[in-house]
Amino acid sequence: MKHLIYLLLLVGSPLLTLSKGTLDQPTVDEIIERHAEAMGGKAAWKKLKGWTTVCTTEEGRRTKALAAYPNQFKLVFEGKGAAKVKGYDGKRGWIEQDGKIEDMDPGEAAEMAEEPEFYQELMFARENGYGVNLKGEEEWQGKKVWKIEVKKSKTDVQTYYLNAESYLIEAVSETSEDPKWKGSVFTTYFKDFRSVDGLQFPFAWGLQVDEKGPKWRDVLDVELNPAFYPGTFDFPTSGGPDNSKALLRQLQKDAQDLEFDRYTFIQTTIRFQKDGSPRDTSTWHEALLFPDRFRIDFGPLENKTAVIYRNDSSFFFRKGELMRSGPEYNELLLLEGGVATYSYDTLVARMERFGYDLDKFHLNHFHGEPVYVIGAEPGDLESKQVWLHRNLLATVRRLDPAEEGPFVEVVFDDFVSQGGAWIETWVEFYLDGQLYQTERYNDIDTKADVKEILFDPNQFGEWHWAE
Repeated sequence: MKHLIYLLLLVGSPLLTLSKGTLDQPTVDEIIERHAEAMGGKAAWKKLKGWTTVCTTEEGRRTKALAAYPNQFKLVFEGKGAAKVKGYDGKRGWIEQDGKIEDMDPGEAAEMAEEPEFYQELMFARENGYGVNLKGEEEWQGKKVWKIEVKKSKTDVQTYYLNAESYLIEAVSETSEDPKWKGSVFTTYFKDFRSVDGLQFPFAWGLQVDEKGPKWRDVLDVELNPAFYPGTFDFPTSGGPDNSKALLRQLQKDAQDLEFDRYTFIQTTIRFQKDGSPRDTSTWHEALLFPDRFRIDFGPLENKTAVIYRNDSSFFFRKGELMRSGPEYNELLLLEGGVATYSYDTLVARMERFGYDLDKFHLNHFHGEPVYVIGAEPGDLESKQVWLHRNLLATVRRLDPAEEGPFVEVVFDDFVSQGGAWIETWVEFYLDGQLYQTERYNDIDTKADVKEILFDPNQFGEWHWAE
């Protein structure tokens, strides 16, 4: 019996071979487990609901990828004109370019559907019922790698190259299922893995088709579990507004459901120096009363420093004293309160008065989200224009080439739904392309008791909603 045990230890028993492989080589399941741990652990990946990445090509072109589990995916290719967009809504693939929408080839759509789970596909291959086969350890491009074949179907076979030391992915190779690329072998290379909230993501990747390439992309940003807005991945529908005036009519129609005509919020404001470092941080108290009342109190309320926008005039106070006043209308009110309260003719007249060319209009994407653009044709980023989210019908970007002074860009984000409207809670101001100021809105109250006296410069200091 002792001799039999000794012999089994030398050559390995069948059970030992299945669970531990040879003494020199781990099993494919052990390799995959090490890979999963290296990537941040299966438990952490199972909690992931989606992600976004922003990449730039060797030519400097930016691409944003948006992924929601299990199979919604979108690619936005930014360029000089309107963005080219490819999307998969969970059932159907689509392409949008130059305002035209078409169905995606089934083969490409199938590959788009797989993209959200790409980074975790190997670690969950067994759970998903895929065939997994270890092809062995080999020298590959100067590195020792484990070569693993994952068979998802008869025609969908992927070959993974795992670094034998780090167990991170060096490359994945597969034959394209897209009819346009029939027979072509696509190999994606990865490097510069970094931790993002405990999960490993590559910050550089290259794509090679057959023997051409690879063409590398640098990853500028990765965000996990982003809050996607309604309709982000939806197949774009035709029949929506196709010109600026039709969009304004749609905005007014939707404004009929608005449940408030005033609101207040507390704002955290950070201003930046030219080198990008923060200059100062302060708290502002703000109140709006549609269509033409707006007040901002800068810093502590006891400082009594504020600006009041009333009708088409502004009044600036410092330490309770009126310092200056004159004609000025805050355009923030135009596409918020103005849409809800002005007549259509008044709204159009004010838009034109403030420099928007309503004969110019196009569809585009911004930060991966579908938008309407009023005031510019595709590729024009110099004219005065406003970008509105197609599903939220909220302003997400405004470009203002002032005749005197810097070119102003304002970006609106992190919308919350309140009272029948989408209200931004994050705003960025750029002057000549340089970040100048950020604003975070907190404690938004659409049922606030906002009195007319608050906007009366002759009664400044007599009443305030926050006191």
